[in-house]
Amino acid sequence: MTFPDRLKRARYHAALTQHELAIRAGSQREMICRYEAGSTIPRPDTLRRLAFALDVTPTFLLTGTQKEMKP
Repeated sequence: MTFPDRLKRARYHAALTQHELAIRAGSQREMICRYEAGSTIPRPDTLRRLAFALDVTPTFLLTGTQKEMKP
């Protein structure tokens, strides 16, 4: 599974639209779309905000090696 796949999976699990995730993460819907398409990868600070908004760890989004949900 790739970063875009894990991001989409976490977003669907959180029942958020791309727009809702963008608002929670302080980003733009267009950037969420690019991340999910795999055309770009977020900067570390953005990755942390995405993970927090999705209640997952940044490591999960990048590697998939940790549990999906934070304890």
